[in-house]
Amino acid sequence: MVCVQDYVVGELARALRTARAHEDPVTRARADDRAGAWTGVLQGMSSGRLRIGSRTPVLGLPVWVTPQVLRGGFATGLAASGGPLQAYERQWADRWGLPHSRSALFAHFLTDAGLAELDRLLTTRTYAVAVAEEAALLTVAWLLRSGDRTAALDLLEELAPFAHRLRFTPRPAAVASLPPDHLFVRSASQVRAQLDARPARPAVEAQRETLAVWNPLADRFLTLWWDTRGESDVVGTSFPAGWTETARSLLQEYEDLARVHTRSARHRDPKGNLWVLVAATRGHLDGWLDDRLTGRLRTAVAAMVAKRGRPGSPALRQLRETQARVAAAPVPRRCRTSSPQGPSPPLRCWPASSPRSPQRRSQHLPRPGPRGADGGQLPRLPTSPVPAPAGPGQAGPVRRAALGGGC
Repeated sequence: MVCVQDYVVGELARALRTARAHEDPVTRARADDRAGAWTGVLQGMSSGRLRIGSRTPVLGLPVWVTPQVLRGGFATGLAASGGPLQAYERQWADRWGLPHSRSALFAHFLTDAGLAELDRLLTTRTYAVAVAEEAALLTVAWLLRSGDRTAALDLLEELAPFAHRLRFTPRPAAVASLPPDHLFVRSASQVRAQLDARPARPAVEAQRETLAVWNPLADRFLTLWWDTRGESDVVGTSFPAGWTETARSLLQEYEDLARVHTRSARHRDPKGNLWVLVAATRGHLDGWLDDRLTGRLRTAVAAMVAKRGRPGSPALRQLRETQARVAAAPVPRRCRTSSPQGPSPPLRCWPASSPRSPQRRSQHLPRPGPRGADGGQLPRLPTSPVPAPAGPGQAGPVRRAALGGGC
């Protein structure tokens, strides 16, 4: 019993923490309700009204009554079909001019008019059952229609003592489209509302950004340098007319995008191909592109072409089209956030001590050169020789995303 009480106390404490500290008011309200239910479990266990593990866990309720159950199978002491009148029960009462009480509804459905209504619901299958007790009066009507009057009377005798407490009346519903041996737990609108209420996952949103923003930009930088091969087929040996203007435009676009799209850190990874391409572009324009960075540039271009295909090739185009469809998949409404800085504000969902946090991850990245960070929100690329790449066997700071998220 001590272990069981410890579990209940732990669940109560967790519900109280969520009710106090969660940022979403709807989640706080649900947690507050759970905390009240777990408090009722503790009180019921202490008073002996609840017998955890018994087939009849709630004292005073027969075995056929559906108990309200919390996580772990703990009955709260309440019946799932109890509580205040549901909206559909009040509608039944208003339709027939009855008091808003379950006893009045129970009595009315045993009259000729009430039984005729139950028979109509059975015939048209225009009813829904959330808990088993809501099918009780329908079962009575079915037994009477089948000619088993004795069984119907026995059932009514069992139900009558609880007619004032429990919901025995069916809830009307639209015309059923499912076969009689099918059922569903939640409607499509309820499932959609639950999905819309889910918060965004930082890793998924970062991958969306990589697929939609940084991969296409990496392809454009690849094309920029692919056009410098010349007759020797070596990258960086022949620069066509207009190359400098295109390079400056791409660099400006890179910085503009980096100020807005901050969820993914891949474009700031000195070991990544996009970072090398951008650094080499800036180095060439500013006049500090050395042999070491040129070697890294040619390695990055060769790796990207070997893995994805040449710029404009059918294989690369098909891959990017697939990634664009993945990135454009519907997002729950709650995930569509915005801020004055742009549509993709940074998500800081990890503790600073977490190995996956941006703070801890930045400790493992090479530091920028003397003309590095500009002091603003956007970390700029170094304007000095690029740090050496990681040695064999050293893993990069960011794992490759699904569908070939890396460049």
